[in-house]
Formats: sequence, C-alpha cells, structure tokens
Amino acid sequence: MLFGTLELQREVLEQAQKYAEKESMKLIFGAMVGSVSKGLHYADSDYDTRFLYLRNDFPEKICVPCEMQEKELVKRYYPKNKVYEWIPFWEATSFLQFLINPSFKDDFSVGLYNIVGWTFLSPYIWDPYGLQSKLMPLVNKIFCREYEISYHKKILDKYITEFGKDMVITKSYLYSVHAAATVEWSMKFNEQPPIHLQTLLYGLNRRKVWSAVKEILDNAREIARENYANSSIKLHGSHFEVKSVYNKVIEEYVDGIISDSEWYHLDGVIDVGGAKVVNDMYGIIYESVFRNEEIALNSMRGG
Repeated sequence: MLFGTLELQREVLEQAQKYAEKESMKLIFGAMVGSVSKGLHYADSDYDTRFLYLRNDFPEKICVPCEMQEKELVKRYYPKNKVYEWIPFWEATSFLQFLINPSFKDDFSVGLYNIVGWTFLSPYIWDPYGLQSKLMPLVNKIFCREYEISYHKKILDKYITEFGKDMVITKSYLYSVHAAATVEWSMKFNEQPPIHLQTLLYGLNRRKVWSAVKEILDNAREIARENYANSSIKLHGSHFEVKSVYNKVIEEYVDGIISDSEWYHLDGVIDVGGAKVVNDMYGIIYESVFRNEEIALNSMRGG
C-alpha cells in the first residue's frame, strides 16, 4: 500500500492511471519516496511518489539510458492537488539499467543508482504484480556498494557544510543520520540498505542512535503540526523552519561513519557485470505483467 488515507491513495492512483492511459504507458510499480519513505516526514511533508511504466514496444525494445536523454524516458505530471508537486513516471527497462550504468546520455550520476533501491525498498508501494519480492534478490546480487556509499557520502558532505554553530535544521540533521546508516549498512552487509531509518538503525544495532533521533523527530513533528495547523507555513516549509540543538550521540555516530568510510573513492563507472541479471529481470517482468494477466483472463473465461 501507498502512504496516507485510503482516499489519498485512491486519488494518486487514479491520477497516475489517468495520465498513463493518456500517454500510452502501462504502469507496473509505484512507490512513496522522499521523507515519508525514510520515516522522517512532518505533517506538511509533500506526497512524493514514483511510478515505473512500460512502453508499448516492450519487450522487443529495451531502452538504454546512457544512449538517451532523460526527457525521452522520464515524464512528469502536475496534478492540481497541492499535496504533491508532481508525479514522476520512469520507463522501467531503462530504470533497471541504472544498476549497471547509472547515467543518461553524457550524464553519469550515482544518484541514478540510488533511486533503484530506494524505489523497490520503499515501505510504501503499489505492487500489483509482486515485483518487489521477485526482483530484489537479483538487485542485491549485483549490488555496487561503491555507488551507494559514494552517493550518501555526498549527502554527508553537503549537510555538514550547512550546519550552523548552535542550531541545525532538524530534517537535514536527521538526513545525515540516514546517510551515515546507509553507508554503514552498505559496508557491513554489502547489500541494498533498507530505506526506513528506524529499520536501518535497528538492523545495525544502533538503538541509542534511534532513541536520540526519535526524541528530536517527535519534537520537530509537534512544532510542524502546530505551524501547519495554523497555516503559518506552506507545504514542506517545516523542512527549513524547524531547528534543533546538536546531539552528542548523533554527532559521535555520524563522525565515526565518516571516518570509517574515508577510504571509499569512486573514479567513474564500475563494471558490475550485471547485464545478464538485468535481462533476467526483464523476463520476470514480462512473465509477471503479461503472462499472468493472460492466465488470469483465461481463468475468468473458463479457458
């Protein structure tokens, strides 16, 4: 299930299906991303979703993003409901290619690698074909911790330079904990890390860190809830308005992970040897989406 009330979930799915039909896309998977997926949302957080679609020429045509422009593969729909700014749609075959070469044409980015695991491991998904459980073992099989660590080390560098002397933006502060925990998980287990921060920290046996995070998060949420109820801030404005004091437990944890990961350096594209694995994923998608629909239809007809 996606996040939010049943009414909101139905609305976003109706909006997505309506746009997909207009654009001749077949939707196969959807996920909540953003702060909601990490468990770090406030009352005024926006409703970030990401949908994967297939084109009419699948499986004959497999899109290779490093040979194409982003605008050829990613579509963005802007609904009127302001609870989400837009709904992005990613072409599924190219999306999986990011596991072996995270780039559009002339645009390499480890962020493109990160969004694959983020999407499939979100705790809030729309998965009518059971693709999460079918694909994740193969995604882990070709996991590239250098890409994952490199992406989250950039987040740590960015947030650390933004921190002030006495107070820190709470959401950014907690994002640094999420980045540190993702780095630690990648180093320790060499597999796609969970997205939800509590799950990450529990899995790493970092319960003291989670206790510190929860105390800060609960306080920030209460402030955001009051502000949003009084209409003193706009959608996701609390991200920049709510601040906290530094926490010793968090500081020691984040600093320790930064130190432990200093030896990780990325010099460019890494040969993960995953082309065959990604092709296997396409086969699973075809069987799940088209063959299973055909079998179900025949069953309904008594065939």
